[in-house]
Amino acid sequence: MNDLYAPPEADVQTVDDTEPPLYIVSRAKMLTLGIMTFTLYFVYWHYRNWKLTKLRNGEDIWPIPRAIFQIFFTHSLFTEIDELIKTRGIEWRWNPMTMATIIVAVTILGNVFDRLAGRSLGSPTTDIISIGFALALPLLYIRPQNAINIACEDPAGQRNARFTAVNWLWILFGVLFWLLVFFGVYVEIAAPHLLAE
Repeated sequence: MNDLYAPPEADVQTVDDTEPPLYIVSRAKMLTLGIMTFTLYFVYWHYRNWKLTKLRNGEDIWPIPRAIFQIFFTHSLFTEIDELIKTRGIEWRWNPMTMATIIVAVTILGNVFDRLAGRSLGSPTTDIISIGFALALPLLYIRPQNAINIACEDPAGQRNARFTAVNWLWILFGVLFWLLVFFGVYVEIAAPHLLAE
């Protein structure tokens, strides 16, 4: 029987000493997964960083919504990264607010051109621009990931450099998806009569 007069017990999450303060990943793995998932990987990237930030700081934040609506939380995440670097006394020059602004702008523009391409507005130009943004965004994440890896004392991201079975599955889907995208653009440019009704 429960003791009615006992103090309530809190559900306390503690930080595992083996858990890094932020999400470590090698540049090669991040770039590969970012490109192969057509940038969807960065939803997971934001989620992992916010989850670790929540555990590290004991803050009452929701990592999943912050990952899904990342354009509203990128600046605050990059501030967290920068504060961790400074707290650890590491010399690392970067401009987190400028990087966050560029990444948010590229994300928004990429989504706009993706929607336009999806509705065949301005095709094939909007398709090509959308592909360009999907390839540019992973490259923009290199600088913040370098900052995270350095702050976590793993500059090369060796702790998370190997591709898992799930990673390979995403890569397989990505290859098939990219082949379909390039085939679709090719048909629009070289053989538009095939799309005619």
